[in-house]
Amino acid sequence: MTDFQQKAQQARSAAEQQIKNIQANRDLTPQAKERQITEIRNKANHAITEAREAAQGARQEARNSALSKLFGMSFRLSVSEAEKIALRTSYRDAIFRAASMGDPKEAHLLLDRAKLTGDTLLTKAVGLISFEKGWHEVVETYVGTSPDLSDALGELRKADRGANREDQFRESVVFSQIPETDQERAARMAPQVQQSAA
Repeated sequence: MTDFQQKAQQARSAAEQQIKNIQANRDLTPQAKERQITEIRNKANHAITEAREAAQGARQEARNSALSKLFGMSFRLSVSEAEKIALRTSYRDAIFRAASMGDPKEAHLLLDRAKLTGDTLLTKAVGLISFEKGWHEVVETYVGTSPDLSDALGELRKADRGANREDQFRESVVFSQIPETDQERAARMAPQVQQSAA
């Protein structure tokens, strides 16, 4: 369980215990119970929502970082601004060229040529476009060009694990809102019931 999931679970557990205590308190009127329970539930649901949003943000940040390591550009400190602009332009051109690939076979061929000629920008571009098109075998070949890329792909897969069904189900349970109690629902429905009876 992640830290975010633990925070959500703690908020839920604390609220559920407080709600049970309020429901068992015979000194409170039904209206006082309803008011206190609603306040506790709203506060806990807010904490659960914040935890869910923080988890989603952290996952997206980790994913973006891994994508940047895999397909982004980095510059040595000694590179001038003019050189950076030229490199970015070359990378854009390489991406445009790689985007015209029609199938994984063509991507493998272009990747092999780029590696053979030492064209690192075209190598990255082929990797990027192959990733976007879901050509996993080409991405694996691209990643095989550097141990750092292998680590970055591992980070990307770890960030994307939250997208599998088991994790999605676990998160939907942990980050679900605390529902109204029967008393809250009855109080909310009472005016509608009275109108129907009239």
